[in-house]
Amino acid sequence: MDLTERVEFTGRVPYEQIGEAYAGASLFVHPGIIPEAFGRTIIEAMQSGLPVVCTDVGGPPDIVLDKELVCASNSADALAAAILRADSVERDPSAYRQYVEENFAPETVTEQMINVYEAVAAADPV
Repeated sequence: MDLTERVEFTGRVPYEQIGEAYAGASLFVHPGIIPEAFGRTIIEAMQSGLPVVCTDVGGPPDIVLDKELVCASNSADALAAAILRADSVERDPSAYRQYVEENFAPETVTEQMINVYEAVAAADPV
């Protein structure tokens, strides 16, 4: 089977079709080269039950569940190897959903933010 039978480069996907795109995928690849603080698409993909391959740039490596699927951002070979690793490991989609719920649900994040603000407000001014 050649690459064109296994990979689809969709280009821009309209927001209302994102869920359908995730549902039809077996893996999400986030090959970032510019540091971004967070990766909403990574959370959406994991919430849809997908393993995520990402590069070691910015915040995405900190939020992916499978650290062995993080690769160097300056190497196509490293990206290909991470994709192959993801393809060779059996994963439970519910584990990704649970991870997102436990770590990134609005209630969880809101509580963490309130705790940070309370700690800052209680700190002695310098």
